[in-house]
Amino acid sequence: MRFWLILAIIGIAQSCRTPDSPAPIPPEATIPAPVVVSPTPLSTQVFSKFCPDSLYSQYLAERNAQAAFKNSKTRLTNRKRRSLRYQARYQAVTQLIGEELKAHQIPHENHPNQLMWLEYFYSSRGAPTFLRWQIRGETHHRHLHDVFKKMGLPSELYYLAMVESGFKNHAYSRARATGMWQFVKPTAQAFGLKVQHWVDERRDPTKAAQAAGRYLTHLQKKFGHWYLAMAAYNAGPGRINRAIRRTGSRDFWTLAKSRYLHRETKRYVPKILAARAMGEHPNIFGFKLQSEHITSWPSTTIAVHDTIRLRDLARQLEIDYKLLRQWNPELIRNIVPGSQWSGPYPLRIAAHLAEKATQALHHIEKLAIHKIHIHTIKRGETLTHLAKKYQIKPQHILVANPHLKPRRLKIGHQIAIPVPSLRKRPG
Repeated sequence: MRFWLILAIIGIAQSCRTPDSPAPIPPEATIPAPVVVSPTPLSTQVFSKFCPDSLYSQYLAERNAQAAFKNSKTRLTNRKRRSLRYQARYQAVTQLIGEELKAHQIPHENHPNQLMWLEYFYSSRGAPTFLRWQIRGETHHRHLHDVFKKMGLPSELYYLAMVESGFKNHAYSRARATGMWQFVKPTAQAFGLKVQHWVDERRDPTKAAQAAGRYLTHLQKKFGHWYLAMAAYNAGPGRINRAIRRTGSRDFWTLAKSRYLHRETKRYVPKILAARAMGEHPNIFGFKLQSEHITSWPSTTIAVHDTIRLRDLARQLEIDYKLLRQWNPELIRNIVPGSQWSGPYPLRIAAHLAEKATQALHHIEKLAIHKIHIHTIKRGETLTHLAKKYQIKPQHILVANPHLKPRRLKIGHQIAIPVPSLRKRPG
């Protein structure tokens, strides 16, 4: 019974004829002049596709019309709302800070790509991240500005470090770049930083900032514009050269529209400009930093002639060991190399602790560092196997490599082998 009912509905829908449908016009009849018809609304257009005599067809037509109207209304509303919000925020920012930023050494250009990052940093997703960056950055704000001022560079380069690492000295990327300024080892060594077993100056905020200043000066002279220099800092000068050669333009925004730059590099410069706009005018965007959340960066150093552990010095000074490590992030093994360095090592410490630390050095156990051999782990090697090979104890290897996990040795990973060992100096 149900089958015959469905078949009857389909037949009625296919042979639909309304009572008011006009009869076919004979060939000999005259054709009247065309009549201009006004545009029909959306509901009429949808109903014209269905047979009005069928109840099921009328139901489908109403449902189709409601869905089409709802979808079109939602799309237009969301798009219009987003456009109006961006436009209002963009105009407000331009009027408040645009003229002031144009006077800086790194020019400010009103480009829509900056608005995307302003909107992100202002949103509930990006605001906590930007606030953390600001709090960390205030610790280094003064001495980084002094470094750039002495080198004759724009102080706005401070925000390049904000985008690179969020001012984290221990940041480490997939490209094996580390430090606040994210140097890879060859570039760091080319611009005067020492990368050794005990000390990695890429993590020293002051020395890495000086190296970054020299590198950015070289890039700015090479490309002639700070936007291209910052893009080359991210992507490398070779890629920027190829993009310029293939597009025939030295304008960053033109290069950003091409396919010769990665998405990260295209968004890199607008992100720095947006961070600068928000960082220099935090009150406009609702960011307020209180003094109790800002820690000062020590500028006092003491000369350490002997090899000691940071933990032993922190115990003598009765301060938190993590705080002493935070002041000296370049000591990657948490050991002051002393005599292994070229001259006494300048250990950074708070001014009110300098005299006490100088006296405490005489009561700390000294270490004797002998020759260090860098070994690359191969398949099948274990800690016991390496200890027998180099005729030392496994404990000595663990002391020289504090972060090494004996049961999880990775093939290709490099570890330090103390030959003969790292042991306490007698006497």
